[in-house]
Amino acid sequence: MVKVTAPDIGTRAEEKRPKTGGRVKKDVGQLMAETRIRAELAVMHDDTTLPAELAAIYLCISGKQLGELRKRIPLLKGKESKFKGPRMIKLSDGEAIGSNQPVTYKIGDLRKYQTEHSGYDTFQTSLASGLMAWISSPAPFFVRLDNTSGRDSVVFVAKAWGWGSDVAAKELLIKGALDGVLKIKWVSPAEAARDLWEKPSEHKAFAKLWFGALKLERQIVKKKVEDTKIVNAVSEATLAVEEVIALALNIAHGPLVRAGVKLTQGSI
Repeated sequence: MVKVTAPDIGTRAEEKRPKTGGRVKKDVGQLMAETRIRAELAVMHDDTTLPAELAAIYLCISGKQLGELRKRIPLLKGKESKFKGPRMIKLSDGEAIGSNQPVTYKIGDLRKYQTEHSGYDTFQTSLASGLMAWISSPAPFFVRLDNTSGRDSVVFVAKAWGWGSDVAAKELLIKGALDGVLKIKWVSPAEAARDLWEKPSEHKAFAKLWFGALKLERQIVKKKVEDTKIVNAVSEATLAVEEVIALALNIAHGPLVRAGVKLTQGSI
């Protein structure tokens, strides 16, 4: 049986958690005004630059939330950290002190950020941002302990989010957890996809998302490899041209240099 402990709520005033203010509720007039601004911004060109205030309205978040998105996310040891939010533009003359320089955003980057964070549930939207969430962000799964092999092992039963319209299946899983038959295990999606599942259909449906993430990452890497080939080809061609020019200069200079005449490249 799963034991649920009620939160310890103090009776004295000083024991109560201080209020944080929460989200400020806007009236209908203000919401409609911001909606009209978003409609005007939505038809602008991708290269249109917006100040942070308008960028926040476009994303339908507060300026404070957008500021939080400008912070870096610490990743695994030895890996470079990444930013939470969309690409930004921050100009500096090299003499500015502090971090209070103006920040702007291109509408194209805001559109891309919205697309990357679109989905049908919280887990899906977090995975849309890239492969890193699959291998580093833990998610909840229903699992069953199995000892048929002589030792306890975990068998995955179902993911514990995004229920959809299958209420009956949801109730059975929750009842199983309450009765102690099932447990909730938090692991990375990549680890879950690589493990054993109770039903092949459930495993296949979840693995399909994993294959999709790998396919997208493969396409990105393949594109970068092609870009590297192009850059190297241009570099090698440039080097070959420079060698031809140098050879031509040496041939032209040879007799004159032996005669004591000093020439430069511009004199040819």
